[in-house]
Amino acid sequence: MGKPQVTGDLKPYVGPFTHSRIRDFETCKLQFHLRHVQRLDGQTSPALERGSKVHEAIECFLNGWVKKLGEIVEGLRDPIMKLKKLNPECENLWAHDKNYQPLPDQFDKKAWCRAKLDALVRPKPKGEQVVRVFDWKTGKIYPENEDQTRFYGMLALMKEPKAERADLELWYVDQNEIKVQAPVFRTEVPAIQKDFNKRAGRMYDAKKFPAEPGMHCRACPFSKRKGGPCPAG
Repeated sequence: MGKPQVTGDLKPYVGPFTHSRIRDFETCKLQFHLRHVQRLDGQTSPALERGSKVHEAIECFLNGWVKKLGEIVEGLRDPIMKLKKLNPECENLWAHDKNYQPLPDQFDKKAWCRAKLDALVRPKPKGEQVVRVFDWKTGKIYPENEDQTRFYGMLALMKEPKAERADLELWYVDQNEIKVQAPVFRTEVPAIQKDFNKRAGRMYDAKKFPAEPGMHCRACPFSKRKGGPCPAG
């Protein structure tokens, strides 16, 4: 790929958006460009590796691929055992078109956005029409994580057109804490879609990708202090 570009005429982003890509763009334009346009390898870290192990441990247990729950998530043993009885769908990969209608293939060329849900419990045909969305988090508790689960909740309601609402839960593994946040009601779906259309639009329309130094620089693999190409941080 050659030397990373950090100034000058940088190519715009093309392709479907995800919540994490929008968050990267809103955090630092240059970090976003290096990661998602120039596709530099810089996302491996002990924290990310541990997060992957946590997701894998829960997924394998909920799917019945292993009989014992990994010690890495021992603190949430009881709620994970209860969740397993609900037969959740794990690590779903979704693609939606520009109207947020679900697509049958995550790699469909019509994909406007993509999402990967940690776990989903669909409503029962004769029960309360509520879809439940679960997301596992490692590290500290950040309020902005709730923006991601609201996005997932909106998509879940598009997948389940008869559902009245999406219940949202953030499971913080390191704190052994479950955060039950406000649900997404079907009446809120248009406003959430409008918000993400605006945010995605700013990402697609961007022609400049300046470095935006801040607290996030400490964990950025592209920062100057870590030997990366970014002139700031």
